[in-house]
Order: sequence, then C-alpha cells, then structure tokens
Amino acid sequence: MELSESFTIEFKAYDKYLRVEVYGNMDNFNALTDSTRRIYEKVLEINVKFLLLDFQNVNLQMDWTDIFNIVRMYEKSMPVFAEVVAACNFDQESHKFAKYWHEICQKRGFGVHLFASRAEAEKWLIKTINKSF
Repeated sequence: MELSESFTIEFKAYDKYLRVEVYGNMDNFNALTDSTRRIYEKVLEINVKFLLLDFQNVNLQMDWTDIFNIVRMYEKSMPVFAEVVAACNFDQESHKFAKYWHEICQKRGFGVHLFASRAEAEKWLIKTINKSF
C-alpha cells in the first residue's frame, strides 16, 4: 500500500494482471499525475500488460483539461501504457470524468475499458487474458 496526502493506492499482483485500488480524493492535477506515475512504475517493476483499475472509492473532481493532459502524459512519458489493457471501474459520481478519459484514451490508441463494477471489469479482464494466451 502506498500513501499520499489525499489518496491511497493498493497493489495486488496476480499471475497475469495487476489489481490497483485507489481510495481518497483525486481533485487536482498533481494528485492525478502522482497516482499515474505510481501505477506506471509498478507496471514496469512487475512487467504486467493487464490492469484491473478500481477507482470506485475515489472522489474524482478534475478540470476537463487535466483529464486530457494526463493522456498526453501517457503518450510522452509512459510509452508502455500503449501496450497495456486496462479494465476500469469508477463510482457513479465520477462517471462523467471517467467517460471523457475513456473516450480520449480510445481515440489515442490506449486499451482502456470502462465497467459498472469491479466484478464485471475483472470478469472481462480474465476472459481477455485467457484469449491472449
């Protein structure tokens, strides 16, 4: 588990994917970039290509340009994210931000997929992993 002033990230590595659970407030660009860098570092550390991202317990209140800029950060500084498939879920209140992020990621070629629940996301991810091996 990794702590920040406004959020907590928990990682759990499985055989073929990494589960990431984030808790707390994501209400500024610094928090967003910090959490993204931590996730990216973990992806590199364990060399995983599949992510289960659970943002169900995150209060996501971002500026729309920050959401766009985080995807630009993936492109410029985090090239491995282009090779990763991510199944994500968010709480209902963050859905509008998540949907916008998802749309930008898809247009830019990132394998991000949104689901209503962690169970649904995990089921899809495992099925996708099994198809790829």
